[in-house]
Formats: sequence, C-alpha cells, structure tokens
Amino acid sequence: MIIFFSGYFIAGTVYNIKQNNLSGKEAIPNIEFWRTFPSLVQDGMAYSLATSKQLVSFVRRKISGNNQAYNDL
Repeated sequence: MIIFFSGYFIAGTVYNIKQNNLSGKEAIPNIEFWRTFPSLVQDGMAYSLATSKQLVSFVRRKISGNNQAYNDL
C-alpha cells in the first residue's frame, strides 16, 4: 500500500510539473482533496462517535426493558 501511494504521489507530481507547469505544493496530485482530507476525517469520526453513542443508548434501553427502544428505530 505504501508503494502504491508513493508511486501515486511521485508520478502525479512529475506529471503536474511536466504537463501542467505547476510547482511547489500545487504540483501535488489532487491538492484540494488533500487540503480538506483532515476535516473529512474529523467529520467521519464525529459521525461514527454519535452513531455509536446512539447504538449504545438503544441497547441499554433494550436491556433495561424499556419498550420505547423499539419505537426509536
């Protein structure tokens, strides 16, 4: 996997330098995606945490015998 990503970055950067006349950070392939990637990961983690909390709450209510848990689905 590391070899794939290394090849992706190297080949993409070389292509951008040679064909698109880009330089510096702008030559990195899909630079806009990589700039937003950390916030996308953060959003995904927040969503996963919220979903996990809802699931745990649902299971706790079900175990405690609260019938409202079935209506929450």
